[in-house]
Amino acid sequence: QQQQQQQPEPVIEPHVLVYNRVPKAGSSTMLAVFKEAAKGGNFQILRPPKHQPSIDREEILSALESNQKTVIIEHFWFPDPPIVSKKIAYINVVRDPFNRSESLYCYDR
Repeated sequence: QQQQQQQPEPVIEPHVLVYNRVPKAGSSTMLAVFKEAAKGGNFQILRPPKHQPSIDREEILSALESNQKTVIIEHFWFPDPPIVSKKIAYINVVRDPFNRSESLYCYDR
């Protein structure tokens, strides 16, 4: 009998993962998952300090240029996207708009 050789699954290895947080759509849970996974030392987490609205542009560019794998947890926008040779992946978690609004209303009460 001829044995079929299994082809390995393709591996997607972005150098940088950008996670755009959406309020009331599981963002706190995702943040906890990223923090737990980062304990293994395989990547760093870059997010704005408390009471600061965003990450400094230079800090983001530094992360994009470094050899360290990075998860950027932030809403950010570049008018002219930087040209980098690193692979960047984006992830968003969204929720049904009505359920999200209802949850936000109950949370704010």
